[in-house]
Amino acid sequence: MKTTVVGLGYVGLTLALTLADCGHRVYGLEINEEIIESLLSGKSHVMEPGIDDLLKSNLGKTFFPGKETQKVSEFNEAIIYCLPTPLNAGVPDLSYFIRAVGSTLTYVKKDTLFVVRSTVPVGTTRKLLIPLLKESQVFQNSEPMVAVCPERTAEGVALQELRSLPQLGAATSPQALARAEKLFSFAREFIKLDSLEAAEAAKLFSNVYRDVQFALANEFALLAEEWGFDIHQVIAAINKDYPRANIARPGLGVGGPCLSKDTYLMAYSAKEYQPLLSLQARKLNEEIVHQEINRILPLVKGNKALVCGLAFKGRPETNDIRNSPGVEVIKLLLNQNFVVYGFDPALKEEIIFKTGALTEPLEKAVREADLIIIANNNRFFESEDFWETLSQKKKGCLILDGWGLSGKRKLKGLIKLGVGNEGCNY
Repeated sequence: MKTTVVGLGYVGLTLALTLADCGHRVYGLEINEEIIESLLSGKSHVMEPGIDDLLKSNLGKTFFPGKETQKVSEFNEAIIYCLPTPLNAGVPDLSYFIRAVGSTLTYVKKDTLFVVRSTVPVGTTRKLLIPLLKESQVFQNSEPMVAVCPERTAEGVALQELRSLPQLGAATSPQALARAEKLFSFAREFIKLDSLEAAEAAKLFSNVYRDVQFALANEFALLAEEWGFDIHQVIAAINKDYPRANIARPGLGVGGPCLSKDTYLMAYSAKEYQPLLSLQARKLNEEIVHQEINRILPLVKGNKALVCGLAFKGRPETNDIRNSPGVEVIKLLLNQNFVVYGFDPALKEEIIFKTGALTEPLEKAVREADLIIIANNNRFFESEDFWETLSQKKKGCLILDGWGLSGKRKLKGLIKLGVGNEGCNY
């Protein structure tokens, strides 16, 4: 199938390359010239295991990245929209999506399949996309074929999960649904839903469910701090061989481009019922970063800090800093007039600089810091090498382990999220 994927970010690029690798001829439409230049040189701008090999093996054969909108006319059997839907003052910003539809509409045909891959408020496809399509002369006397096939993958394992996870989908007609199922035939299974709204909501529900799980674990951590025991030990004990508990690991906030906004997309979609539990969970996950920083700042003797873990998550490893709790920590410390160094084994220096942090070799930053914060769960922060380096810190330096990665290690000045300050020995 000759297909256009609009938007070559994490979602669009991994999907485009998977389609191309399965034999579809794919045009990747992207307005960012730096991204196009990188892709044409055979280098992915996103961090995914195996993606550069996949790019090089399909580039110029079945995958054609570019920014010329008119080329859509050569790849218009299906158009898949993979655009960001960020929040603007708490309101979903659908301008990227609207512009993308408008720019491609000139080059479609009567039997083009339009696929919404972006995460959108419930009702967007029926109330916004379809009316936009009907403005075209092509659909004056016919109904456009539209499907909602939400993205479900996690950064760091996207290429693997595209094929191993079931793909959910709904469409405006049996014909459109059959074509969508054929397009996503690389997935393990195609699960058909009854309405466009159900497919839109399925993505939101998935992410909000995870956000609430993490919020509950973080709430337990805050209670453990008050009551003076180690939440990590308690959660491990609860979960072990017990079929009715699978409590998540608490951590210093929940960020990223999806979980940090999808509760608000869901709430925006609701007119009569507001999702109280979900919104409260989101608020807790946002506030725990501030709460933990405020807990330790009165104990810090100096103004130099090292923040370790600036990507929004460490497992699977990614170089994505969007809505990262670690970046939020940097902002908080800079506002308190700290000199802040940043370190993340997954990030290049130029990305760290974007956060406002300085860069130094880890060993030097550790020796200079008065405060060290572990802000994501990258496996490197569990390693003996990392903790051996931290043992070289200067006297009086505090360490906030925001993910319980120190395990049973005893180190003077160590404070863990979910554990009271009493055992710190600073």
